Amino acid sequence: MYPYTAINLQESSSNSIKDFLSLKDVYGLSHMMIFTNTEKNSYLRLAKMSQGPTITFKIKNYILSSEIFSNTEKYKKPLTKNFDHIPLIIMNGFNNKNIPEEYELALKTTSIMFQSFFPPLNLNEIQIKKCKRVVLLSLNIEEGEEPQLLFRHYDIEIGKFSVNKSISNFINNIGNKKDLSQYDNIADYVLKQSGFSSGESDIELGKMGEIDTINDKNFKEEKMKIKLKEIGPRLNLTLHKIEEGFLKGNVIFHRLIHKSKKEIREIMLKKKEKLKEKKKRIEEQNKNIKNKENKKIELKEEKNEENENKEENEEKNKFLNKKTKREDLNKNQFKNKQNKKNKKNKNKLINPQKETIMTKRSLKQFNNLKKYK
Repeated sequence: MYPYTAINLQESSSNSIKDFLSLKDVYGLSHMMIFTNTEKNSYLRLAKMSQGPTITFKIKNYILSSEIFSNTEKYKKPLTKNFDHIPLIIMNGFNNKNIPEEYELALKTTSIMFQSFFPPLNLNEIQIKKCKRVVLLSLNIEEGEEPQLLFRHYDIEIGKFSVNKSISNFINNIGNKKDLSQYDNIADYVLKQSGFSSGESDIELGKMGEIDTINDKNFKEEKMKIKLKEIGPRLNLTLHKIEEGFLKGNVIFHRLIHKSKKEIREIMLKKKEKLKEKKKRIEEQNKNIKNKENKKIELKEEKNEENENKEENEEKNKFLNKKTKREDLNKNQFKNKQNKKNKKNKNKLINPQKETIMTKRSLKQFNNLKKYK
């Protein structure tokens, strides 16, 4: 699917489908491919964001690209440079008259889905040099079996056509600068490469295609050869289910379950009733939430009023307490003064002769003077 893929998008086990939907506009995502593996079978789901439809395929057989490269002699690694170019799509067998009635609409939707995966190309404006890859989707229909979709991916090689393969390889690989120092003459190289080497033989020219390039600027009025080499992966798919929405919704097609129109109507009526009940529940929940919010607001207002009244009462009490404290202080001061006076008066005695108030000490002195006299 490269170059129209979100390579910078990193996945993790904690991610959910909602996370990818939220990043749809950031990365410009339009479709999603989901592979699931169960104990019985493995499945592929193609879903269009964010309205649908979704198509689920049952994967019968698959071969990875690494296995394909390991079996070939020359191309043991993928050609990464060719992935920068948009691939051509070839839809084979979708207009077949032997398609059963049950699968007609389903196969139309699948063909539209696969075509929407890749951007369209103008055949009038396209150049042969820019055609680097091909994606083939062929529909195989056999009697008594389910229709199968074969997904194949090929790399295109374009070169000049010649009678002898060794000469064409030499002409097409001029840029590689082969070392011919071992040979005394070019004829020795041609003879060795033609039939006595381990390379490819000229018999494989039957698998190639011949074209006459007239309008192309790169190749002027020359016969060219086109060869397809499989890159992988290979997938053999069968239709399992089609849904209207994105990973959910009404089932348009199912491979195992077939229902009549009456059953479909009954299911739709039940769904409508369920939707009505859900709407009622949602409305009731919204009302309850609003009532709870209103109660919370009322309680907050009451608490604020109580706090304001408390603050006012506290200020009044503070003012009154200050007055009472002052009065108490004044009373205590007055009592202390009186107590001090009473103490002084207790210590004082009256002299009966002179009728004067005298202290105890002064009385002793006065009596002593009397004795001396």
